[in-house]
Amino acid sequence: KKSGIQSSAEILLNRYRSGDLVDMTNVTVVVPTGRVGRRLREVLLKNAAAQQLGIFPPRIETIGQLPELLYSAKQPFAPSLVQQFAWVEALRKASRGTLRHIVPTPPDEHDPRWMELGSLLQRQHIELTDHRLDFAAVAERGKSLEGFTDAARWTSLAEVQASYLALLDDLQLWDRQTARNVAIENRECSLEGELILIGMVDLSRTLRGMLEQLGEQVTSLVFAEPSIADRFDEFGCVRPEAWQSVNVGVEEHHILIADGPANQADAVVYAIESLEGNY
Repeated sequence: KKSGIQSSAEILLNRYRSGDLVDMTNVTVVVPTGRVGRRLREVLLKNAAAQQLGIFPPRIETIGQLPELLYSAKQPFAPSLVQQFAWVEALRKASRGTLRHIVPTPPDEHDPRWMELGSLLQRQHIELTDHRLDFAAVAERGKSLEGFTDAARWTSLAEVQASYLALLDDLQLWDRQTARNVAIENRECSLEGELILIGMVDLSRTLRGMLEQLGEQVTSLVFAEPSIADRFDEFGCVRPEAWQSVNVGVEEHHILIADGPANQADAVVYAIESLEGNY
């Protein structure tokens, strides 16, 4: 049985072959990790050589690199550490009334906990923007939830978030996550040529919004039987609801119980050893 990488290479060679030449100069292939990308390129070149084909390989990128290929950055992106410092400064600049909803007892001026708070807000900001939300949107949506009591907190966080973005703007830097959502809102997402997604499992709402603007330029490769095609969406990601009642055929004797990390490592070694070098 062929691996996903081998099948991908075969599909790409057949799809873009014309005579004795495979031209993928106008193709971008997106894979889950850099290691998969390197292996795919290796297999493409090896298979092309075996068939005596000339080949112009595709551009191969990881899923983490994809968003910035789909729009033009008008300003440099703020590095992670600069973002963290900007969050700290935005917190420090907040009024007492705003700050008390976020940190009832703010740290002293030189307390290192300011950096911890900045890092916390930075992570929350990244997580929410991946779902195309900001702090103000959380405050607004919370109003429709029964028992929601954090409106003042999220409204205060929205003020700090606006201050954070203004600080980066003063530095002529962009917040990467916000820039992606602005590109979606302004319908600025585009790509020259075709985009092939390989082995995607899950995509953020932001990335989905960007890919939707490419339309038929996007092709997703899913390595599964055609009979279960309805368990995957248009981008090749799993549909969680379609898998909830599926019997995956894992029997009790396939499961090893381990007490902790060290025992778990032993169990993994035991499982590999039991394969007797067959794979």
